Amino acid sequence: MLKRLLLSLVLATLLAAPAQAASLSKADRSRVEKLARSLGSKTSLVVTDTKGRTLAAVRPGTRRPLGSVTKLFTASAVILGLGGPPRTEVALSAPVGPDGTMDGSIVLRGGGDAGLDDAGLTRLRDAVVQAGVKRITGPVIGDGSLFDAATGGPATGGAFDPEFDGAVGALTFEHGRATPGGPFQVSPAAAAAARFDDLLEAAGVVLPLGPVSATTPGLRPLATVDGDLNALLRAMLTDSSASTAETLGKLLAARRTGRPGTSATAAATVQQVVRTLKVRPKLADSAGFVAGSQATARDVTRLLRVMDRRPSFRRALARPGNGTLRGRDLPSGCRAKTGTLRDAKATALAGICRGRVFAILAVGPSAERARQVQDSIARVLGT
Repeated sequence: MLKRLLLSLVLATLLAAPAQAASLSKADRSRVEKLARSLGSKTSLVVTDTKGRTLAAVRPGTRRPLGSVTKLFTASAVILGLGGPPRTEVALSAPVGPDGTMDGSIVLRGGGDAGLDDAGLTRLRDAVVQAGVKRITGPVIGDGSLFDAATGGPATGGAFDPEFDGAVGALTFEHGRATPGGPFQVSPAAAAAARFDDLLEAAGVVLPLGPVSATTPGLRPLATVDGDLNALLRAMLTDSSASTAETLGKLLAARRTGRPGTSATAAATVQQVVRTLKVRPKLADSAGFVAGSQATARDVTRLLRVMDRRPSFRRALARPGNGTLRGRDLPSGCRAKTGTLRDAKATALAGICRGRVFAILAVGPSAERARQVQDSIARVLGT
């Protein structure tokens, strides 16, 4: 009987712990609200527990520019609606002759894998070699037609954005390079084809013509390689990779609409998918590089609460000392996403600290000042 009583007490203590951890004293509530108001009248704050009960709030229902906090919505839509990882294919346009000659081209077709690297291309190269190909009469063709031709986002009208960490495209090698660690190229698909051409030549395949990019008819794949979706989500949320966010947004749109992915259809598709979570952001891109991507602090915290139940989302958020939280002064128990949009003077921080879900969206103060206050709020919530 005594053992049962002790066990009941232990269980009751464990069950009560999360609720206690997620509460907020009146003094702390007043403190975080005062800190938020110190950033000016265009700042919003919401803090809730994991069940959605409001612990603190300042202008919770006003939409603000999100900056890279937009990527929380993009990542959520990808997890909920993509249906599988990005896939890159290689195909042969003609049969292989007895002597290993193929009178045609090798087609490398992109499937929106922003993480495609030498490991993936080598697997596809090996499949070509194992098929007996020794020489081809046509070129290696890089096909990136799953997306439109834009290599940047709306902020640059689709042109390459030097603020991005690479080029956007359905077929890219190392975010748009032609050689490992090399400069970004104007045509990501042609650059990926060039790298694949180099790998084939290194394996002894004779390629008399140079690589090109083009739209090709559907061919039966010889081999495929899938991207690491969890790694892509981490790149988007921990490291805030803009090219990864735009690429995954376009892939989501292409798969759900059956048409080439664009930044506009990507933003619209992300909005549509996350509405199933009862949030209503207004998005203009997938990476948060334009002021038109906005949401309320209340919607951001709701998204975090619901999506944090999914391991792939939970593991992708940055922790103090990693990614964009490197150099920030947040407690060790926090996970968060940062956002900055210089032109709109917007600075954001959203995350979870010890069961307290929060979003701070500031417009107006300097990024340095906003970050100091946001970190102060996080320290209150995380201790």
